[in-house]
Amino acid sequence: MNKIIYLLLVLLTLVALKVVAKVAYLPVTGPAIPPLYDIFTRDTIIVLNLETSQVLKKIKSPANYFNGSVFLNNSETKLYAAGLNQIITIDTTTLEIENILDVPVEINNDFGIPAQINEIFLNPQGDKLYYSSKFSGLLHQVDLVTNEITAPLDFVDEYISEIDFNESLNTLVISTESIGVSNLTFHVYDLNTLAEKYTNPAFTSDIQLISNDGEDYYYFLYSEERRVYSRKLSDNSVNWTFEFEGDRFFSVILENNDNSITVVGQLNTYQINKSTGEWFIESSFNSSDIDFFNFNSLKRLDDGSFFTASGISFVCASPPPPPPFPGCYLTLGMTANVNNINDQTIQLVFQSDRLGGTEVKGRFIGAKFFSVPVIPVVVDKFLLMFLFLLILLVAFKTQQLRRQ
Repeated sequence: MNKIIYLLLVLLTLVALKVVAKVAYLPVTGPAIPPLYDIFTRDTIIVLNLETSQVLKKIKSPANYFNGSVFLNNSETKLYAAGLNQIITIDTTTLEIENILDVPVEINNDFGIPAQINEIFLNPQGDKLYYSSKFSGLLHQVDLVTNEITAPLDFVDEYISEIDFNESLNTLVISTESIGVSNLTFHVYDLNTLAEKYTNPAFTSDIQLISNDGEDYYYFLYSEERRVYSRKLSDNSVNWTFEFEGDRFFSVILENNDNSITVVGQLNTYQINKSTGEWFIESSFNSSDIDFFNFNSLKRLDDGSFFTASGISFVCASPPPPPPFPGCYLTLGMTANVNNINDQTIQLVFQSDRLGGTEVKGRFIGAKFFSVPVIPVVVDKFLLMFLFLLILLVAFKTQQLRRQ
């Protein structure tokens, strides 16, 4: 009888403890027909446990294509992934495909080609999914309750070039361009209501970070200026700029839980006050430590740590060979790391010489890992210790009661 009680206690504790590991969902690229590496495929999402470096599952696309954009809902029970012209829903409690929604194929009038899905994201409530298409000026909305598809935003005579949002999902910035004209424009929206807040000429085509309060954005330049900029989204005015003598380029900008951002440069890592621009050297951790020129995907994990994964690259012969021999080949070799700025450590969590990398966009790292049939695998040593002490306490109390 006592053994049954102990077992029930352990199971109940395990069910209650769901936040046990960070998990990355990575659409990966690999060769379709080795050794013809000019023919490649993007048909798999690998589910990677960042605590144990274990690949939990490889999820195959039913249409043999994932475009690289994925998005977890707030409860992290569903992962939405973009296919060729599909929105695929994955149940993260079973890691199985739950639903496939076919979406309309746009034919862009200016280019005359199908406009494939480019990026997907959710609203803060998690009941609406938005997606944009390449070379299109439409932002589509999918009602996740009814599956109704509408286009609430139409940028006439322009196409959407970039979409950025902050981690708190209250602010959306859509960058648009006119066909054949270099005139990038920022359109800023409240993501709760999709109400437009500001429209301004853009100073950069590469926003690195939008503050969680939705008021400012940050970016760095690769030109001779070599500065980090903080600007207001309301009117593009400069809050402050940062530069460090001898630091030739910057690679990472992360927002911390306090009123600061962390910037990784070629020489050091710097912490900068978001309000004043005052700064100090946080660590000697630098861009060369994280293989800056090789990684493509980046996501903040906690204050002082972030995830990176190598991108997709090709090598081309010069001069190109005559047909039918291909001129360019997919470069194989993918790595993924967890980088800790304070400890100045880099943990290799994934490596493959058979994959070509990932270009993942969206909310692709979660904190919950479920296993079938809903009981998570505990990998944290402190949680294991807690369970062990709980069992000992129950056993001790039982023995006391028996003696009485």
